[in-house]
Amino acid sequence: MASPFLTIVTAFGALAAVLTLVWLATKAARWGGLAPRVAGGRRLMVQDALALDARRRLTLVRCDGRTVLLLTGGAQDLVVGWMPEQWSSAADRPTRAEPRDGEPRDGEPRDGEPRDGEPRDVEPRE
Repeated sequence: MASPFLTIVTAFGALAAVLTLVWLATKAARWGGLAPRVAGGRRLMVQDALALDARRRLTLVRCDGRTVLLLTGGAQDLVVGWMPEQWSSAADRPTRAEPRDGEPRDGEPRDGEPRDGEPRDVEPRE
């Protein structure tokens, strides 16, 4: 009968041989085109996250070159929206969006709104 030490060494040697064969088989499958190759970058990554309260969180996720804003936690998760294509890469992200024609710039009141310091017309509630 073999010693217990020799049995344990044989078991670890057999395990190492099997793991080596599995590793070599995956390399051969990738080289032969049977398994997908590992890409240089990841397809999905979390760019930023902001805790709104104890349960809810806003998360900015980048997927396949596009960015999406997710609201998670609470009763259900929600896709707030996809960011425009020009915001997909940080290099060409605009610092401020220019207002469209007819829209006031920041700090300017909209048509019919009083400027700061001017009295507002308040209609009584019924």
